[in-house]
Amino acid sequence: MEEHILWQDNSLILLDQRTLPLKKERVTCRNSKEVAAAIKAMVVRGAPAIGIAAAYGMVLASLEADREPGPCSSTGELDRIINTAALELEKARPTAVNLAWAISRMLNRYHEVRGRTVAEIQTALLAEARAIKEEDLQNNHAIGRHGLTLLQRDMNVLTYCNAGGLATAGY
Repeated sequence: MEEHILWQDNSLILLDQRTLPLKKERVTCRNSKEVAAAIKAMVVRGAPAIGIAAAYGMVLASLEADREPGPCSSTGELDRIINTAALELEKARPTAVNLAWAISRMLNRYHEVRGRTVAEIQTALLAEARAIKEEDLQNNHAIGRHGLTLLQRDMNVLTYCNAGGLATAGY
């Protein structure tokens, strides 16, 4: 399956689920506000996919910071940018549990590396967002493997809510 949540050239590229199945269009988000708008407009759907998009939104927020070398203070501009982005992203879909979870995880990672250079913080946040996506993908594969043992030939399965590759990291 083609990636529907893609990090490329410091941008988040999302498959626009509003246009499916008639058209396959993509929305490119270059800052955290655009990610929040995409979540709110339902470009991306499914709690796991929304959480992953929000994690990358936090990375984009860090890229908005001043790129001067040196440590960031806890009261600096980067703190304001990160905290503002977290609030905006959470408000985009307040009932999505994975969204709040992913933002909390990204904030925890930010607090672990706060005080390092902006570039180091950005690298750490990008690694965390990638880890969130990869962990979800691995969990989905495990669910599939375990679920397969329960299925019998000619059995029908009905899924609802957050099911399928487009609602998650994939698979």
